Amino acid sequence: MLTRLSFRQDLGIKLTLLYLLFVVPVVTATLLMANNTQKRLEEDVRASDLALARSIAQETDFTMKSALHTIQSLGNYPEVLESSEDSMETLFGTLLRVRPDVNLVYRLNAQGKMVFHFPLGPGSTVGDDFSYREYFIRAQETKFPIISKGRISPTTNQAVATTVMPLWENE
Repeated sequence: MLTRLSFRQDLGIKLTLLYLLFVVPVVTATLLMANNTQKRLEEDVRASDLALARSIAQETDFTMKSALHTIQSLGNYPEVLESSEDSMETLFGTLLRVRPDVNLVYRLNAQGKMVFHFPLGPGSTVGDDFSYREYFIRAQETKFPIISKGRISPTTNQAVATTVMPLWENE
């Protein structure tokens, strides 16, 4: 005997509807909260990345300005202008002790040949020709300190930039 149960009498349908009335809003709310949380996290990460990038840029700017000021001051010392090796050794040694961001200081002559570098030691490049370097070529066109393009140092295998102070005879 087949009887047709009405909606009011079918307990399975009632339980299914009751289940859906509770589960659908909970799942929907969970998905909305997860989406909002993800967006906030992404915004926080972007803001954090931007703050870090600004901090790195400010630190780099300060370091570059400081390097330019240092090399400009160094170019005014008689020891450097006269290319006195003994005096430059003392001066450059002092510079390396107070500036841990500097790993090599050297003096080129007007033709681009290295006449002295500090620290002293094996693997000396004294006498080598650096006139082909971009920074040497640029330095011949100015009287102000410049910074080279960054590159990987063959000596240290680290990223470096060279600050250069052109030395001109008094006019």
